[in-house]
Amino acid sequence: IDQAALTDPVTDVWERMNQGIFIVQEQTADLEKGCTTFTAYDLIGCMGKTDYKTEDGITFPCTVAKLAAQIANHFGLTLSTDFTKLPNYNYEIAEDLYASISTTTYRDILAEIGGATATMAIVTTDNELEFRPLARDISETWTYEDMKKFKVEPKYGEVNAIVLARTPQEDNIALTDAESVEKNGLTEVKLANNEILDDDRQDLIKPLLEASKGFYFYPSSVTTIGHGWHEVGDRVAIQD
Repeated sequence: IDQAALTDPVTDVWERMNQGIFIVQEQTADLEKGCTTFTAYDLIGCMGKTDYKTEDGITFPCTVAKLAAQIANHFGLTLSTDFTKLPNYNYEIAEDLYASISTTTYRDILAEIGGATATMAIVTTDNELEFRPLARDISETWTYEDMKKFKVEPKYGEVNAIVLARTPQEDNIALTDAESVEKNGLTEVKLANNEILDDDRQDLIKPLLEASKGFYFYPSSVTTIGHGWHEVGDRVAIQD
């Protein structure tokens, strides 16, 4: 999808931008209205509708990084993340964790990789599978000239605790940054039933806290003049 964006409402200058790749799943023609309606999903959406199957050729044992690369290849993508910079990237998964779980989709597995590496999984407009760390650089700063409405909620964070949980039995282990908790109060991230982390929670929790602690944001709802180029995981600064 290629969409025009008004980048400067004063000079009326327009710019083309790539909205990503979408797969058409359904089309319906209405002859009376003279139109056709398409239902399409981006590749992450398609992964959420694709069940994992052992016959797909994903091989084990493999590292977390290798699992991500295999999934990218399975969907015709390239893996853009430098995994050597992510926590637990080289942790070896000894066996197929999902062979006996009938309802697992590829999006579910991406979420587990994201949990194991303290990242968010996206497919970029360059057709790359990327696992984005939480603490990214500010991509843009908005002022009142950019916004029509702005509602901000109380600050979330700073993150200073990780909980790796087994639910519903609540067999949990936790790791905290005591100094930050005393200074800022407790903000914990809880990861439940992550198959990748489950066998070695005591060791794998430490890199997750290091990668996540100090992360914060202000939950907000913003109506803008039309900033359509942002992607999941982008960080925006707002001058209030």
